[in-house]
Amino acid sequence: MKFLVLFAFFVLSESAVRYDGYKTYNLHPKYTAQLEFLRNLEHDFDGSIDFWTDPNILGRSVDIMIPPHLQSSLEDLFRQHGIDYSIGLEDVQDAIEKAPSTAAVFDYNKYNTFDNIVTWMTDFASANSDIVTEFNVGVTFEGRQIKGIKIGENQGSSKKAVYYEGGIHAREWISPATVINIARSLVDDYRTGNADVKEMLETFDYYIVPVLNADGYAHTYANGGDRLWRKNRNSDVPGRCTGVDLNRNWPYQWEAANGVSDNSCGITYRGPTSGSELEIQAITNFLVDEQREWVGFIDFHAYSQLVLSPWSYSKVASLPADSDVMVDAGTKAATALKAVYNTEYTVGPSARTLYAASGCSEDWGYAVLGAQYSYVVELRPTGDPPGFLLPEDEIEPSGIETYELVKSFGLTYLGR
Repeated sequence: MKFLVLFAFFVLSESAVRYDGYKTYNLHPKYTAQLEFLRNLEHDFDGSIDFWTDPNILGRSVDIMIPPHLQSSLEDLFRQHGIDYSIGLEDVQDAIEKAPSTAAVFDYNKYNTFDNIVTWMTDFASANSDIVTEFNVGVTFEGRQIKGIKIGENQGSSKKAVYYEGGIHAREWISPATVINIARSLVDDYRTGNADVKEMLETFDYYIVPVLNADGYAHTYANGGDRLWRKNRNSDVPGRCTGVDLNRNWPYQWEAANGVSDNSCGITYRGPTSGSELEIQAITNFLVDEQREWVGFIDFHAYSQLVLSPWSYSKVASLPADSDVMVDAGTKAATALKAVYNTEYTVGPSARTLYAASGCSEDWGYAVLGAQYSYVVELRPTGDPPGFLLPEDEIEPSGIETYELVKSFGLTYLGR
């Protein structure tokens, strides 16, 4: 079924992107055939409509942003296939403009620019120099430094290590904000003598990169940028569009080509080759070169409230030897998170819980880096609205509840 024959191809402008008249639709597929129809729709409209959540679980809504010129035709198709739907955001541009403006100076409970986050890392490391150091990962396509902080007592190569990252997808602003609050909470609890956290930081060094996709994240804030940009900003890729989905470019099972696009205009464009992107080369080389025994790896995303373990690249491949252990640890962590605000997370192997997607971070973290506990965590909310436009008053509760998940994983790393 080739919907591109029926509709004109639509490509987002590379400058001053606006979403006037765009709507988000909450679809409610009840049958497997309806999910399959939506998957075909996602494939055939690659680069034309934007699936904010993926069509993979019966009973879970599917959120799609649709431009004005396709809305009537797609509504007809939804009705023809018996798919119930409702409107989430009536006008996406209006929702963007009503969202809070960027904090002028760094604020833990606001969304911060990339430059303000970099300044915060330097200041935070300086103010806590006994247990926090700053490190450079590498340079992006546009020349930005990817920076991180390392938190631990008596840091050194003899200690085991944990890696957490945020901001691999530019528009997922709650991810860097939550990761930053996790870092602050680790240090605060260490200072106040929390016994569990003290043991965690005595035993492990925590490597934390709040924004891996520095160029893409900066583009979501820029004048003439795009608040809903997802990919990096590599303009040298084959084709007419800019950017690669960094979470389809990790150099493990990239060749499986599941859940990806080979269209440079698609939001899941996997890039021309495995590990082709400077950001992925930088972080993978950095982590391997550290020569640590890695026990934990988490890539924080938004949105959907999920804790996903390997494998991501295949639904049918035999699960990793540690799969049951990872799912058990993830379930314990999700339970700890839920205890704060009753926020419900789904836990399971990524491809079997959602869909197969190759070249993803958690697979590399487990299979190549060797972290026994490797995950993608999709943060709040569960659906749209507000989707990616999560209000700032959600930052603090997201940080608080996700920190409980992190502490639970820390106890797991300790064997408790």
